[in-house]
Amino acid sequence: MSPFRPALLSALLLSTPALAGDLFSVGVGAHVLAGTNWLDASGSLAVPGYAGFRTGVGVSAELRLLGIVGLEVDLVRSNDRGEGKVSLKGLPEVSSTVGQAAWHVPLLAKVVVPVVPLVKPFVVAGVDLVLPSGCSSIRVDCTAGSYRMWVGGVGAELALPVPVLDMVRIPLSLRYQQNQDASALATRTTADGSTVRAEWGRDLHVTAGAVLLF
Repeated sequence: MSPFRPALLSALLLSTPALAGDLFSVGVGAHVLAGTNWLDASGSLAVPGYAGFRTGVGVSAELRLLGIVGLEVDLVRSNDRGEGKVSLKGLPEVSSTVGQAAWHVPLLAKVVVPVVPLVKPFVVAGVDLVLPSGCSSIRVDCTAGSYRMWVGGVGAELALPVPVLDMVRIPLSLRYQQNQDASALATRTTADGSTVRAEWGRDLHVTAGAVLLF
């Protein structure tokens, strides 16, 4: 056997973990979100639109290739509510509120742009699976079923300039979501406006959190 073969084999074995580390990285994290969700008014039924605030907390996991292209999966618990004006059976207009707590499962493709070491812009796109936990309302009845929303967003990932925290990233993002069902973009109600189906048509929110990359 050539004396160079054992040395070559040892070098390959030693370099394999480093190569894997350069190719793939795994991240786990947590974040909070705040924003607005709304339903457009339905002109055909002369019923109002609804708009309100959305807040939530979530956890995330992601896999990246070369630190640039990745897949992110989130699990978010949020409170999605909105307010509108209704006039039932000819009565004067009154404020109406609909909403629910819901589980959100965003499945996102992610592209990170390594511009400078400490700040890395990124874009995300994908789908959010929404699973409401019932429905609550004031002055109207409401129902809530599962639905899906398209997701698109931009953000930046900040690295901490501290050697012992070099695995920590602080991602900030702005995300827009839209219901995949075109008919759900406007308020879904019964003909007299007394029952609202609380599937939000659009959503705009910001997220902030922390991710640990391995």
